[in-house]
Order: sequence, then structure tokens, then C-alpha cells
Amino acid sequence: MTTRTKRVRRSPDEARDAILVAARDRLQTYGIEGLKIADVARDAGMSHATLLHHFGSSDEMRRALVERMANALLSEFIGLLDGGPPDATRLGKLFARLYEGLSLERHAQLFAWFALTALDNPDQLANTAKDTRPLFTALLDQMTRHNAELGGSADLARYVVLLVVSSAIGLGVASPWLKRVKLLTGRDEVSDFARWFAEFLLVHRERLPAKTSVRE
Repeated sequence: MTTRTKRVRRSPDEARDAILVAARDRLQTYGIEGLKIADVARDAGMSHATLLHHFGSSDEMRRALVERMANALLSEFIGLLDGGPPDATRLGKLFARLYEGLSLERHAQLFAWFALTALDNPDQLANTAKDTRPLFTALLDQMTRHNAELGGSADLARYVVLLVVSSAIGLGVASPWLKRVKLLTGRDEVSDFARWFAEFLLVHRERLPAKTSVRE
């Protein structure tokens, strides 16, 4: 027998928040397949029609969920970045939180879904990029400033951020398979890898090329 969540009266903002909380919880538990409108509405304590009234479509609900995650991470990033230039400990915390948000909380699956459906719905991908750009811009700005202090180029900072974000999204999408082949052995290893990666980048920064030379 299916347990139904009791429906309560809410303001529009409260209703949207309840929907996004339910969607976040289902994403973390079931992945992208958990974001079916009927299931999210049930867990939020409202009807399918009410959910559509607030978001219009499942795509818009998913986009709002990405925006909520990006804003939450950005707030945390600002707090970490205000502490000064990134040393291994601070940068490790920054990377770990990014990896946790994209991988352990499964938001990378949403990113991948928007990217894979871009041919059919390019506007959704553009909107999602707009929602998440401030998050990655903050990370890039910090890495660029720190790299400049060490005499490095802006290109190197961008490549480092590209590597970090790409690997975080890759872990988020492929973590079930990576666990099966024993490259990941536990939940905490994602955060541990992020901290190790931060220290690795700082230790070996002077050995990283700023650009790749192309030979004819």
C-alpha cells in the first residue's frame, strides 16, 4: 500500500520550496529517474496539477532544482573564498563541496540530462548554463587571482577549473560504475579524492603547462 503525504495549504513560495525539497530528496535517493512529476508531487503533499501550476513542466522543475543547488553552493563558496588565497586545506574544502554537490547529491546527473537533450531543447541548456555560471565563475575568479600571484597564466587557471568541474561531473554520472570496477570504494572517497586533487594541483602547479603547443 502506497503511503500518501498529507496535503496542506501553502503560499506559492512555500509550495515551490516544498516541491524543490521533495525533488532534491528524490534525486539523491533515486537519481534522475526519481524526478517524475507524480512522484515528486506526492512526496511534496500536493497534486500533479498543483505542481505543474507552480513550474509549468518537469523540465522547469529540474532547472529550478539546478539553480537552487548552484545558489546554495555559491553561498558556501563565498564563505570559503573570503578566507584568503587558497591553500591546500581551503582549496580541498572547496573542491570537496563541489564534488559532493555534483556527485554525492547527484546534480551531475541533471547536468548530463540537460546536455544530452540539448539538440531537442537548446533553450533549456542555455538557461541552465545561465543559472550555474555564477558558481563556476566564482571558482574561476579565485583560481585566476591565486594563479596570478604565483606568476601563472589565466589559461592555466581556466584549464584547472575545467579539469576539476569535468571530473566532478564525471564522478557524479559514472560513480555507480566506478564503484563496480572498484575505482571508488566508499561514499567518503569522493570527498577524499577532491581534497587529494586540490593538494596535488597546488604541489605540482609549477610543472603544469599553461598551454598545449600544437605541432604541424
